[in-house]
Amino acid sequence: MEIKKQSSRGYAIGAAVLATIFAFIVLEAASRLWLSVFANNKQIALYGTAEQVQNLEKRYKRHPYLPFIPLPNYRSDKNRHNTLGYRGDEISMPKPESEFRIACLGGSTTYTTSVEDYTQSYPYLLQRYLSQKRPELKVINAGCGKYSSWESLINLSFRVLELQPDLVIVYQNVNDVHCRLVYPYSAYRADNTASRKPYSEPRENFWTRSTAIRILATRLGLRKSMAGLLFFRTHDYVETNYTMEFCEQKRLNVYPSRIFTRHPASEMLTKNPPIYFEKNMENIVALCKANDIDVVLLTFASSPHFPNNPMSFTPEYRNAIKEHNDIIKNICLQKNIHCFDLAAQMPTEPDYWCDGNHVNEKGSNTKARLVAAYLEQSGLLP
Repeated sequence: MEIKKQSSRGYAIGAAVLATIFAFIVLEAASRLWLSVFANNKQIALYGTAEQVQNLEKRYKRHPYLPFIPLPNYRSDKNRHNTLGYRGDEISMPKPESEFRIACLGGSTTYTTSVEDYTQSYPYLLQRYLSQKRPELKVINAGCGKYSSWESLINLSFRVLELQPDLVIVYQNVNDVHCRLVYPYSAYRADNTASRKPYSEPRENFWTRSTAIRILATRLGLRKSMAGLLFFRTHDYVETNYTMEFCEQKRLNVYPSRIFTRHPASEMLTKNPPIYFEKNMENIVALCKANDIDVVLLTFASSPHFPNNPMSFTPEYRNAIKEHNDIIKNICLQKNIHCFDLAAQMPTEPDYWCDGNHVNEKGSNTKARLVAAYLEQSGLLP
């Protein structure tokens, strides 16, 4: 009788194990089907493997001296890059003698990431406004998402100068605020290694090769998503930078927690002053002047009406953005170069913006129109 009981118990345990394995196989199959067929791009970026994320959108490519550049000949619906890796139509090389060429330098706010149609991006619309009187004028969108003043300086040096621009417009600010949310303070250095690191292929561990476990681990906060892999991430995966933790705490309304209880973001921004932003912007100006290129610096416009975006809404970011704008104005005054105070003229109402820092199509059109009007009266155009 005892043997029968043990045998029944053994069968029950075996059946339970088999049922668990079967349930996991079904869950795994369902998870993979959902991720490959039904999930949107944001969900794939969040829960996908490195390979899946890389295949999601190949809008960028690696570069020897920059973390990445826009992928040449990229096409996606209404967006496009030309053969040189700039957003927009083809660029004639060498530059025609009759052409007046303007290069717009900056990050995602120059690239106009939040506007899918490249013909509605701010540089493209700027050309449309200016070329009404000057058909020989060409505006190049030399912006790229995630670029700070460090990347823009390198981008100008090794990519944009060979295009022989007659005028460079620089729009840089908020991405340099990210680079200041650094601790320990000794890590904040001129080479920006506190917020940048060389690209390395992220690896899943044995368990997260399973789609079901990967999704669960991500939702429980036990795994970082590969969402930043598209950009060969900058500050996200650098342990000394706390930008993403600050934003997450603000969104969850738990700020200050963890490191910010000891070192608030306001303290980080004070202890890590914008000395490198200032130096990079001065070097951009000096490089332009050394190559007989006129330069215009724009102050950074943003909207405070987006409480879900800590990078435009919080006092810490708004104060830092203003601090950078004051530096821009001071550089223009000291170097005797043109400064357009876009921040003072750009509307802040929500219907011009996507998130407070990035404009929508209406905002892109307004931004282009304001910059065009300034250039028309600046005396810089032929």
